[in-house]
Amino acid sequence: MQNQRDLWSSIDQLPPKFAALYLGGSTKPLCLATLANWRKKNIGPKFVRVGKSIRYRKEDLAVLS
Repeated sequence: MQNQRDLWSSIDQLPPKFAALYLGGSTKPLCLATLANWRKKNIGPKFVRVGKSIRYRKEDLAVLS
């Protein structure tokens, strides 16, 4: 079975749902509320806002995984 990270190798920025999968894996993804709390407290991976959307750069997520 192919690794989840391999599937996203061509994508530079991930929305929170996919960032949670990237960090936690497909069997136990990180909770979306955890990512939201980290954003609110300015901890966790760096993120960018694109309009109203939140995006995480893969290189910032790779530091935590």
